[in-house]
Amino acid sequence: MIPLVVVAGTWGFHDFWQPQSAWGRRATERGFLLNHDPFRWSGDLVVRDHQPWQIAASSLTWYLAAKHLAAPAVLVHSHGIQIVTYAASYGQRFGHVLDIEGPPRSDMEEVYVAALPNMLSWTHLWNSGDSILIAGEVGEGAGEVTYLMKHATTNLEIPSKFGHSGLFGDLKAWDSLDLWSRLRG
Repeated sequence: MIPLVVVAGTWGFHDFWQPQSAWGRRATERGFLLNHDPFRWSGDLVVRDHQPWQIAASSLTWYLAAKHLAAPAVLVHSHGIQIVTYAASYGQRFGHVLDIEGPPRSDMEEVYVAALPNMLSWTHLWNSGDSILIAGEVGEGAGEVTYLMKHATTNLEIPSKFGHSGLFGDLKAWDSLDLWSRLRG
């Protein structure tokens, strides 16, 4: 079994992240081990002050140490990618990172670069129908909409029907898009 940590995005720790959810059971069937007391953070909206992400990144590092998870696979949603990249920039090692609709932020450029050596791979999923990703990408007031994480190992466009969070309700899509193997590497 491959240890898998889930990091939710802004405002979100929904039922689909839970080990007992349909998604959690499918993850287990696909060979992943989810912790029964998942990582949680405040979920505060961040526009310019990154402190909530930085605090959450430090908390994630301590959480992983307490669980004896040296370099787990990580599934992140939305601004959860900012937390994981901050943690990696602090030296936390990760296996394969699957980033679902994480907003690329120009004000995170240095953090993304510093994080790369501590991530085995980084797959960024995006779709052009995701207005929440657009708002998160330009939320700091700089840059333009690109959808792409230029430092990710892979940028993978998914159908726009999934919007920002719809992928979690469609377990067949996880198989057809081969997302489990992206977490496995």
